[in-house]
Amino acid sequence: MIVPPGVDAETSELDIVLAIEPRMAFGTGDHATTRLALAGMERLPLKKARVIDLGCGNGILTVAAALSGAAEVESVDFEEESVIETVENAERHGVAERVHVHAADVLEWTPSAPPYDILLANIYLPPILSGIVRWCGWLHKGSHAVFTGVRAGDEERELLAVLDSANLRVLHSEHLDTWFCVVCEVV
Repeated sequence: MIVPPGVDAETSELDIVLAIEPRMAFGTGDHATTRLALAGMERLPLKKARVIDLGCGNGILTVAAALSGAAEVESVDFEEESVIETVENAERHGVAERVHVHAADVLEWTPSAPPYDILLANIYLPPILSGIVRWCGWLHKGSHAVFTGVRAGDEERELLAVLDSANLRVLHSEHLDTWFCVVCEVV
């Protein structure tokens, strides 16, 4: 559940509550792609996982992964404000020691220590199509990837058409409003 800082929310002990202040970077938690990505993440073994969040915005997915028990989260965004807000949100939630944020283009950045267990990409289709094969090279057999930021329909079909080239098998897909999300496994 995502709420502004200082707002109390009724939750169960199983809920993860993210206190995120809406600012300049992408991510209030209201957007369909954020909700789809979070739902996709709930299907994955995040405990002790090494995670990459490509196009992290203000760090909602990054912080959610860390709060879900990820051992390490590498987050990348080309916007300086996104980097600043992701760091601040990780600090606010007490997970900063497990979060490493990089100011870089997701198509140019190279991680220092692959392989990773989970890749998250809530970004537009063109960078996904350009980077998917390279990014999945940072994963190992049995790793997972969540892709969203993709429109249902033509964009969805384009994404599904390239999954084989990245050695990905669809585990789950979902639509919300006009958006599409797919959860995959490296085979």
